Amino acid sequence: MNLKSPGEKAVDAVLYAVIGAVLLMVLYPFVHVLSVSFSDRGEALRYGFHFFPRSFSLEAYEQVFQARNIWVGYKNTLFRMIVGTAASLLVTILAAYPLSRPYFPYKRAFTLVILFTMLFDGGHHSDVPAAARSGAH
Repeated sequence: MNLKSPGEKAVDAVLYAVIGAVLLMVLYPFVHVLSVSFSDRGEALRYGFHFFPRSFSLEAYEQVFQARNIWVGYKNTLFRMIVGTAASLLVTILAAYPLSRPYFPYKRAFTLVILFTMLFDGGHHSDVPAAARSGAH
């Protein structure tokens, strides 16, 4: 039988409270966005933050899925996911097998290069708009 002391119970209670607060902070924006997406056009502006839509509407989803660009985006996402996963898997296999051999020449150097690229980012800045990267204003 595992009996906890009052101090351990207090620490557990505080930890559960902190985890619960963090969970609410993480989930609330998702619930709010979902609720607004099922609301009619002006409800979010009229009533502000709310958990449940006061008037249910699929108008936003109809507009999104009627737009041609959304399907182009899905196609690009699927293509990048499939090709990127396959390329990553291929490179990993081609690097892992020789590095697993005990007498592979320059094994230590290749391992250090791979480790270095894992630890230090190459400078990918996807949060900068393309116009700003190219210098066009």
